[in-house]
Amino acid sequence: MPASVRVGSGLRGTVGIISHLAGRRGTARIQHHAINRDGKMARTSTARPMIAAKGDPQLADLRAFAAVCETGSFSRAAEALGISQPTVSTRVQNLEEHLGFRLIDRRQGSVLTEMGRPIYAQVTQTLAQIDAFNATAQGLEDLQTGFLRIGFSTPPQAMSLIGAFRREWPGIRLSLSQSNTWGLLEDLRRQEIDIAIMTMAAPPPEPQSHVLIERQRLAAMVPVGHPLTREGAVTWKRLIGEPLLMRRAPSMTRTQIDREFARHGISADPFLDLPSREAIKEAVASGLGVGLAFASETGADARITSLPIRDAEEGNCVYAVGPASVSGLPAVASFMAIARTAARA
Repeated sequence: MPASVRVGSGLRGTVGIISHLAGRRGTARIQHHAINRDGKMARTSTARPMIAAKGDPQLADLRAFAAVCETGSFSRAAEALGISQPTVSTRVQNLEEHLGFRLIDRRQGSVLTEMGRPIYAQVTQTLAQIDAFNATAQGLEDLQTGFLRIGFSTPPQAMSLIGAFRREWPGIRLSLSQSNTWGLLEDLRRQEIDIAIMTMAAPPPEPQSHVLIERQRLAAMVPVGHPLTREGAVTWKRLIGEPLLMRRAPSMTRTQIDREFARHGISADPFLDLPSREAIKEAVASGLGVGLAFASETGADARITSLPIRDAEEGNCVYAVGPASVSGLPAVASFMAIARTAARA
């Protein structure tokens, strides 16, 4: 054995111990004595790669070394690890050969050497970090913990799905944001959300994965007691003479209204151009006019009656959309599975 060995400390030392995990090889600097020209003892040092004949140490080598230190013997370490004593000895020896010095003094009953003590401290820290990493990864895989970012443009469908997901996986933290379809597509592109629930005229392009949740059809909202309620349902031409309340562009609602008008040869400007469906509902309840919205988004409101539009087409659909890059994540995959179940119901 060399007279003395100098090894790195802190993070550098840890990297040297588990260099196989980082894909790097450390070096050990061996100090030894030599006789100089004057006949005096002089200390020199040479660097050699820390490469053992048996290869870099594995995680099992670190655990075997730690077990010997914690139990005080190779036989008790073998019992604790559920392996044979020769296997423990081989693993500790592999670590020692890799480092270039003794970690355990076998002559003193499996006692740490002076140089083994700081290595043991670093090994225990490293094993604790690896165990924490494994526990976190297992929690993510089992959906006991994690984080999911959901954007939506259609609150009724989105909240139903989010509620179902939350009931099944309460440990997943959620981040919710609301925008229109164009804003959500941009958020997906910039990877600022994991899933978008939104109205689209056609399925999203590849490589995005998607689930068709519900087909959309426009409806007319009128205040309770409005003359149109006696008709039960209306047509587009019947609505022309009414003060129409529309969603401001850009929105999929307004895009669909414009498409319907063009298909029926209707030319009509909105009486009020409003920023949200909630604003439209309040305007309708106040008697300002007839609101246009997707039937599934009119909601239950005792002040308002929703009337089907007989000649409205099912031009748009609500989709749950996720980039292919995150489709394999457990939380995303589970949410999409819940969306598929809801779509079949």
